Amino acid sequence: MRVAVMQKTICDYQMPYYLLLNDRLKNKKIELRVFCGTTQDKGYTYEDTFFARLFQMKFNVNVGGLQEKLVILPSLFGALKKYKPDVIITEDISAMPNCITILLYSKLFKIPYIIRGMGSIPNKKPSRLRFFLEPIISKFRNSAHSILCYSSYARDYYSKKYNKKCHIAYNSATTRHTESEYKKIEANIRSKYEKPDRYNIVFIGRLIPQKKVDLLLSALAKIKTNIPITLSIIGDGNAKNQLKELSRQLNISDRVDFPGGITDRSEKAKIFMNAHLGVLPGLGGLAIQEMMWYGIPIIASSADGTEQELIVQSDAGIYIDEMNENKLSEEIQAFINMPCEQKVSMALNALKVVYEKYNMNSMLDAFEKSVITTN
Repeated sequence: MRVAVMQKTICDYQMPYYLLLNDRLKNKKIELRVFCGTTQDKGYTYEDTFFARLFQMKFNVNVGGLQEKLVILPSLFGALKKYKPDVIITEDISAMPNCITILLYSKLFKIPYIIRGMGSIPNKKPSRLRFFLEPIISKFRNSAHSILCYSSYARDYYSKKYNKKCHIAYNSATTRHTESEYKKIEANIRSKYEKPDRYNIVFIGRLIPQKKVDLLLSALAKIKTNIPITLSIIGDGNAKNQLKELSRQLNISDRVDFPGGITDRSEKAKIFMNAHLGVLPGLGGLAIQEMMWYGIPIIASSADGTEQELIVQSDAGIYIDEMNENKLSEEIQAFINMPCEQKVSMALNALKVVYEKYNMNSMLDAFEKSVITTN
């Protein structure tokens, strides 16, 4: 059996997932080929390459007031025709117009395809472009064999609107904790909340407007506590210099650190192990899980749908329905004022839900199951 995956860009944190997936599918006599535009594979080598890097065209587009990057793979149809897959796994409409290529190939050669997606972003109003593309989107989703969903929120969306069979593959960038890792983080949680000499807040993600890091800086400037608060903003992006300037204008630059994009797991772990609270004011999904992997409670708003299960249902943080700097400031203050045991309970809940559900092992299980059911 041959499985083709279409993903416009493979990020460095996704490489371990595909390596593990390839090994697992090999044991089932299933061949994997990943068609993509670019990969960030520094530090990885392959005995046999299953990535097919295709020529890509990139365009910056404005969708719903947000700047997005449109990646087109012009040779995707020809590459699929040459490979002759038995099933295709494709990104959802964020990968337009490559999705149209998948739809046409599937119809022409009668090959099933599975969509992997988050459904819809909670509380996000559709753009004018989305209204124009809705007939194509509906055709693409209705023609899919099944859906690999990032969350139960996505499952409910796809199953109700499109009446599709769904498999939940909780999106994750981490493998399951070993028992020793779990115990180490559990012990660290209990110690770091006992009489801290400062509170360390962390944000991780691309520094772009839709992440709303400016709200976090403004909220931090409003908070008055006896114990100092520091903020680490991990990531790079076109808004970085503006955010640095904002921190200076707010007179908090001495409490805000911009370490840049950190790919080394050990360097990132040093920050996370000392963090008391994670804050994501804007869009983001994997960042929630990445911080919770270290037992960090999260304050967030509408992200990619996973926040409901990760934060609200698991009691692993604070959810703000309508995010603004005043509400964010109040909730950060409220968390700091919580009794120690309540903070510890939230942190342990964060660790537990990632250990049990949101890990790479669960993703691999769901991927394998969805592929096998197409036969």
